[in-house]
Amino acid sequence: MLLPPDQVAAAYADILSNGEASPSFALFDATGDSFRTQIDANKADKKAKLPTTASIEFGAKASTGPTIALATNDSGSIVAVSLEETETVKPVDAAATVSPGEGAVASKALSGLTATAKGFKNNYADQLLFHVPAAGSSDKIVLLGFAQGLISSTELP
Repeated sequence: MLLPPDQVAAAYADILSNGEASPSFALFDATGDSFRTQIDANKADKKAKLPTTASIEFGAKASTGPTIALATNDSGSIVAVSLEETETVKPVDAAATVSPGEGAVASKALSGLTATAKGFKNNYADQLLFHVPAAGSSDKIVLLGFAQGLISSTELP
């Protein structure tokens, strides 16, 4: 295959973290990848709404969960992977506090926080389904579907 199934999640996570600077960027078809555009728009929106007294960092990595690959008739594969995404918000001023923000009902419910001087971290689980073409193919890896959910929100130590 174009990319071994056990490397798909890490390669895609690198794209979410580094965009076009990722060495894996050229392997994946960006056309119609609404997950990637949704993540990028969400990051930009959160950065724009962040007060100057706070900082935000985003991360993405392959999950430790299993990768499932099913062979296709064209010698490619349908590959199901999991990613872990993080979002960490910290105050940059000693007297400042941060909060999950407007519309962050799930984050507030999971963390119990309305405001904190320490900061907080949100953890998301992503389930992704890709078509990985056969080795030697000129086709790119295509995202077929996705699901994302907030799985935890905690105050930083």
